[in-house]
Amino acid sequence: MLLMPKRSAAVATLVDLYLRLSIDKEGEDSLERQEADLRAWAAREGLTVRKVWRDAGVSGYKANIARPDFEKAVAAVLAGEVGTLAVWKLDRLSRRGAGQIGTLLDDFSAVGGRLYFLKDSLDSSGSGHRMVIVMVSEQACAESANTSLRVRSKKDSSRRAGHYLGGPPPFGYDVGADRKLRQNPDKAVLVRVLVDRLLAGESMLAVCRDWNLRGIPTRGRGKEWRSSAVSMTVRSSVLSGLVPEKRRAEDGPGKRATNSTAWRDPETGETVSLMADGEAPILSESERLRLLDTLDSRLRRYGRGLRTVKQPKSLLGGLIMCASCQRSANTFGNSYRCRRVHYDGQDCQRPLVVSVTTIEAAVRHAWAYGLAALEPDSPVLAAETLGEHTVSVSSSEGNGVYLTSREAATIAHLANPRRGSVRTPSAYQTPRQ
Repeated sequence: MLLMPKRSAAVATLVDLYLRLSIDKEGEDSLERQEADLRAWAAREGLTVRKVWRDAGVSGYKANIARPDFEKAVAAVLAGEVGTLAVWKLDRLSRRGAGQIGTLLDDFSAVGGRLYFLKDSLDSSGSGHRMVIVMVSEQACAESANTSLRVRSKKDSSRRAGHYLGGPPPFGYDVGADRKLRQNPDKAVLVRVLVDRLLAGESMLAVCRDWNLRGIPTRGRGKEWRSSAVSMTVRSSVLSGLVPEKRRAEDGPGKRATNSTAWRDPETGETVSLMADGEAPILSESERLRLLDTLDSRLRRYGRGLRTVKQPKSLLGGLIMCASCQRSANTFGNSYRCRRVHYDGQDCQRPLVVSVTTIEAAVRHAWAYGLAALEPDSPVLAAETLGEHTVSVSSSEGNGVYLTSREAATIAHLANPRRGSVRTPSAYQTPRQ
């Protein structure tokens, strides 16, 4: 036996159970089955179950996923509240390998705590078990890494093919057997009206109250509408029929992912349509960007409750791609940096790091002079989309081609005579209110 600090007889007879399942389901390793097996073992050993900790539907592999009950279970042993932490199987406790498991073994040993893994028949207090525990933890980590690689490969293949990846159909659309989107005749009309109401200045809360009174269900389980659900609906690039790129919120681990940015094929750099052949999206991407600019301008003006509204920090965030891992880059400090770790929790082997000032100055220079060099009748100036951001076409009413407020400000800044003789087409102006 390993030499460990002694604990009181009362604490030594107490055991906590930790249960975890990545996908909450019923089966041979369900949470109920795990608990029943562990309780039966505790009874045979003459131990008293003090508390049962559960992390249902939570990954044990991803580093950026919070596991509240895991942290509490470990803290209880380290605080001397309980002598043993029992787990149905080692990979239920962690799939992050020897790094995390080794630390737990050291911490538990220092306070006289004990880890027991029922299905592996491994006991941290047993002679020779520590090395086996570390080896099994590395095997569990390798299995998760291989599974993660297969899943990512399959999803990337589906994205390139323009297939909807699953879940309830996006509000306003139906998903066919070919996993392509088609407009739902009734709900698509609601989405168009929703967009018009938001552009007219109506709040999301007012729309939610109206739709709930009218009995309009949300997608999926048909719950009542909330502002967050409306925001997710109009901000997702799926609304304009484009494959979304989900990004983990950077406010902390376990935050909800967002999908307002359209995914780009790493090989072509182009966005990919989710629409079935001959089907048009409810909104064009340029219309969606106009809406987002309007909504974001309200947040910058009025704020959002007591939360600080983040101001735009960069011109090219999400548009620059890291050559090493093909993920988009965002600003961090004074540089654009690869943010792969925020997408899938994995480090990039050769991450992109480039000065914000250097790259933005080069892009502004090329953009402004490129526009100035175009002929007045160039099809580029009349196109619905210029890069990612031009948001409207010239009309008979005299309104020019619209840009977002950020882009209009950028062109105006570049066209300032005091900066040189840069000229831009006069059609580029902010819309009249």
